[in-house]
Amino acid sequence: MKKPETPARIIILLIRTFSVLMIAGGIVRIFSGENTFALFGIGQLWIEEPYALYVYKILGAFVIFTGASVYAVFGDPVRYRKILLLWTYLLLMTGGVMLASGLVLNIPWIFSLPDYLFVFTLAALIFGVRNKINS
Repeated sequence: MKKPETPARIIILLIRTFSVLMIAGGIVRIFSGENTFALFGIGQLWIEEPYALYVYKILGAFVIFTGASVYAVFGDPVRYRKILLLWTYLLLMTGGVMLASGLVLNIPWIFSLPDYLFVFTLAALIFGVRNKINS
């Protein structure tokens, strides 16, 4: 397999950095509690409802899974290029759901903006690498 060109390698490094941040964020979700929310300045969002905590923690596990998968795929993106367009579309859908949910539920922008911007940026980076690999 050919190696991606230098600009693509820079984007790949950014994507792998994003994936490490995803893994770290997932770990924080799994082990976070009320004090963690307060530390990040979002203490008012803490909920003691067991089902909400359950969903929050399993989301953390899924974020770790996703981050590790992205990291692995971008170790050899040429080999896995067939799934990159699918990932782009799924990330755009996920960001859209995040954005729409934040609007419908009246979540302040300060809390929702980082989440969907992160996902939309990752989608754009993956799409960019895919295009460079396929050209």
